[in-house]
Amino acid sequence: MGVNDDDVRCAAVINGDIDRATRYDLERIWRWVIALLNDDQAAAEDVQRQIGDCPNCLRAVAGGAVGVLSGEMRARGLDAALWTAEHLLVEILSASDIFTTDPPPDGFALQE
Repeated sequence: MGVNDDDVRCAAVINGDIDRATRYDLERIWRWVIALLNDDQAAAEDVQRQIGDCPNCLRAVAGGAVGVLSGEMRARGLDAALWTAEHLLVEILSASDIFTTDPPPDGFALQE
């Protein structure tokens, strides 16, 4: 379950080639970023279609993107990175259109 034999990334995983699968993940991340920076919706949708509904592909791309983002933020200093991330989270949690319940569901509150 969660592996798509028709996808080159999933095929690499099935064959035990995790390095190759990781390269596909990174390639997709950067093509998606470049498409978004260029406001190229068609290219962004191409990447989304490649990822499809595969939970493993989605998890790998999301994990890679979050890793890159946190690395870039950390490079500017851990205190500044944490401050920025925590304040953005508070802003999101404070948005009235995000949650229909007040307070937000368990697990969504900022941890003290």
